[in-house]
Amino acid sequence: MWERACSRMRCASRHNQWLTRCIREQARSHKGFLVSGKSRAHKNARHNRAFCIDLINGRGK
Repeated sequence: MWERACSRMRCASRHNQWLTRCIREQARSHKGFLVSGKSRAHKNARHNRAFCIDLINGRGK
């Protein structure tokens, strides 16, 4: 029973790490977007946001 609980906790922990990373990446890329207009940072922000949404919905595994 503990093994399953630990496995689920590990999965939840990884999910939270990915969400945190997505938020950080989005914030970092938005800095570049505000300064330089539609640049590479803007494209990266859209890609990161789409990746995070897929990950949350379970398609990014």
